[in-house]
Amino acid sequence: MMKLSYDEAVAKIKENSRLSETEIASNINAKLEQFAGLVSREGAAHILANELGIKLIDAQAVGKLKVSNIIAGMQNVEVLTKVLAVFPVRQFNSNGRQGQVGSSILGDETGTIRAVFWNEQANKLGFINKGDVLKLKGVYVKENRNNTLELHFNERSMMVVNPPGETVEAGEFRRESPRKRISEIADTDAFVEVFGTVIDVFDLRFFEVCGKCGRRAKPENGAFLCQQHGPVANPGYSYVLNVFLDDGTAAVRTVFFRNTAEKFLKKTGEELLAFREAPESFEQVKNDSLGSFLKINARVNKNEMFNRIELIANDVSEAKPEDAQVTEAATTAVAATADPAFSENAEAESIQESNIETSNIMDDGGSNETVK
Repeated sequence: MMKLSYDEAVAKIKENSRLSETEIASNINAKLEQFAGLVSREGAAHILANELGIKLIDAQAVGKLKVSNIIAGMQNVEVLTKVLAVFPVRQFNSNGRQGQVGSSILGDETGTIRAVFWNEQANKLGFINKGDVLKLKGVYVKENRNNTLELHFNERSMMVVNPPGETVEAGEFRRESPRKRISEIADTDAFVEVFGTVIDVFDLRFFEVCGKCGRRAKPENGAFLCQQHGPVANPGYSYVLNVFLDDGTAAVRTVFFRNTAEKFLKKTGEELLAFREAPESFEQVKNDSLGSFLKINARVNKNEMFNRIELIANDVSEAKPEDAQVTEAATTAVAATADPAFSENAEAESIQESNIETSNIMDDGGSNETVK
């Protein structure tokens, strides 16, 4: 089964019907108008083909596939891949829905694809590591909001880790992060690279985490609760730092969770945790950071509460002003060893659907704010 382009779909419809190319195009345009932009032109061609009784995708052929041959809407897919990145499971509470979600990047010699694990399926991520060979059976394919494909699981799906005798060749997973000026960043961007000067640094904010998994332990009925391990008697702590970055065109709030906060401040985890007991000693660290010129690779986040764009730092390094003059797109490797409590390196893509939030993170003015 090969992935069908629009032209290939039209050719197959023409071959198996009495319609001319003009009639086919007219019918497809009618479908596009009918669905008001909710389907792509290829999708409209598939709908027309189904109405005509023409199978563009042979159900019997949707078995073992190469990644490049996977297309949206496929059911009962079997694929043999290598694990290129694994991202931590995160909890969500959105519109009355609670659960957990995680993801991994899988690939073979033909391409890469995301696999999304919701709720109980997310526990499977604990059994896989980068470099493992993964055989998936009975998964289905969905197109996400970024128009990229994802593999999803249902109750009949199966996953075999490192099946005997199976090998997969695949390259490293890399993500394109276009370099932009801060004023150019739009809420339609997913990831960007920016250069800027630190003009304001706020206090470290600490939150309780489960000692077993490192995920946030939320206060509940006078105690702390981990959604995976239940009550947490002696929670540990992690931290988040808010910074304003200015590049001469605009300023943007940038959020540094644990790993990136350590890298930006050039402090160990133990050193930063010490500021929880002596917050006044952090003032000098804040002052020393002002004026730093940084390169940031970040996820773009729309803070709906404040109706503003923010950045969630995935990586940070010192830079020189002349470095910012290069306008070519930057390509950065995904860091799969992200913060276990709040992995902002994890792909926002499918996670956007879950509206994950970190509560009670405060910036200037002491206003309670949610970082989504």
